Amino acid sequence: MRCFRKRRLKSFPIWITVALLSLVALGRGCIFRPATDFAGAHFNRGANAAWLGVEWVKEPHGNDEIAALANDLKRREIGYIFVFASYLRADGQFNPTYSHAAEFTSALKRIQPGLNIQAWIGLPLNHPQLLGGSGYVDLRDATTRWRIVGFCADLIRQGGFDGVHLSK
Repeated sequence: MRCFRKRRLKSFPIWITVALLSLVALGRGCIFRPATDFAGAHFNRGANAAWLGVEWVKEPHGNDEIAALANDLKRREIGYIFVFASYLRADGQFNPTYSHAAEFTSALKRIQPGLNIQAWIGLPLNHPQLLGGSGYVDLRDATTRWRIVGFCADLIRQGGFDGVHLSK
């Protein structure tokens, strides 16, 4: 009778298995995704949004330029725009970069009345960020909060915006 020794198979390291399975999942989800036959319009709900730079409310624009913008927004079925208007500076004051907001919103609403125009306000919040940086706006301070509320209300009243979009 022959005696056979059991050969021990070296096990494949578990971390290599996990890494390979992760690569397969990533490849399947990001690279080899199944395509759709639907055109882009299939996913369009007619409520698209766009963010515009401060130059639209900081500088004067002619009616032709605003009309071209309005037509482009309509063609792209954009129903909401967020126009950067100002940010809260470290000295507690809002940067005065919105001097032509009323003319801009008025002209744009005349051409495209259904457009929702939001004032986009920057608030550099005071909290640790990913890379260690931090802002200076402390929302725990009641005075700061009231200053923000008052500024937003004035901007809506005087600038003709439909609302305010706050970002950090």
